[in-house]
Amino acid sequence: MTGSGPAEPLLSICIPTYNRRTYLEGVLAALAPIRARIDAEIVVSDDASTDDTASLLETFAAREPRVRVIRQMRRLGGFANTIQVLRAARGRFAVYHGDDDRLAEDGLVEALDFLQAHPDHAALYAPVDSYDLATDRSLGHGLHASDVLEFDTNRRVELIDYVCLGVTPEHAVYRTDALAGVIHDPQIYWSLTLLAAALRSGTVRFALTPFYRAVQSHWPGERRDQLFHRLMADALAWETFRAGLEVILAGQPGLLAQPERLAAVRARIDGTIARRQGMALDFLIAQQRAVEFVHVYRMLALRGALPHGFAPAVLFGVTVQAVGQVLLDYSALHGFARIVLVGLGDVGALMTSLMPDDQQAVVATVPDFAAVGAPDAGTLLVVADRRGVEAALERGFSVHATRDFAALLAAFDLAGLAGPS
Repeated sequence: MTGSGPAEPLLSICIPTYNRRTYLEGVLAALAPIRARIDAEIVVSDDASTDDTASLLETFAAREPRVRVIRQMRRLGGFANTIQVLRAARGRFAVYHGDDDRLAEDGLVEALDFLQAHPDHAALYAPVDSYDLATDRSLGHGLHASDVLEFDTNRRVELIDYVCLGVTPEHAVYRTDALAGVIHDPQIYWSLTLLAAALRSGTVRFALTPFYRAVQSHWPGERRDQLFHRLMADALAWETFRAGLEVILAGQPGLLAQPERLAAVRARIDGTIARRQGMALDFLIAQQRAVEFVHVYRMLALRGALPHGFAPAVLFGVTVQAVGQVLLDYSALHGFARIVLVGLGDVGALMTSLMPDDQQAVVATVPDFAAVGAPDAGTLLVVADRRGVEAALERGFSVHATRDFAALLAAFDLAGLAGPS
């Protein structure tokens, strides 16, 4: 750990990071005016980055007061690292700050003023401002109530009902004492672990003034990996969200004596998770991540947890796209320069059309073996079925360079796993 500072500033700005040097430099610079107005320390937990994040942080901590850097010796993962850095806070209050986002100064000051004036409150949540840094403008606020809401340990059911409307409570200013002893449990969604801890300590407030800006774009045309996007596409991760809601629900006084009310709340939780898992499947389709879609769809279907149905044509298209992704990966792994589809007709054309634009040029579709030519080391042959494989082998193509389309399609087949209508 590097850096030092007073034992108890007013606020700890807690930044988990991993391989984000380019963005982190801007984040640290943007905190200067906030630190000029608020008595704050910066705590950064570097999750064993492999780029030059460590050197950037070492330089920054050496020249700036009240900056502490924690260097993890092994990779914890984004969520565990987030809780780790919040637990390291020395301020009276703590706020999570993503390594590519921004804080809104006025909203942060308002949140701190409220918490200082209301010692019975353990945390203050607020809507997230979706922000375009490239044009310096707000794109709108995340889903939130039109009025201020407050919940304590006796109103856990009401809090769950609010979350079940579609709210994901991730951004709060916490009273640091409320987070004492919090440990990351990978089976529970990280922000609900923190919300449950805050409820045990006092009242939580859902205010209206944003203090957090989730940056969607830093410059025109930017593309970057975002943890939230990964969550959106991870249907199984929403099971950790379910577990977090169950943890919060378990603390509701007297609920076990009200079995009908308990069953109704759990039904609302089930409905919420099903909707979010459905969104995850839709997100995978939108991102053309067909192989992942097939695996998640199958797992949910086998558990009887498919959130909604998909038209047979959509499922067939995703299956064909998954086969195409596997063929492209196989071709790249084994050094084939081109893929030749033999006798696949319209299905072959569909698969090619679903491939990325820059990959379609390596694929050729031919009606039969007469158009294939002699075997060569740079060609991967994809034939219709087992009979096609035998014909290819007779013509001198190797097993290694020949793929059975029907067998691949069967491996990804979703027929018989229909979801709810």
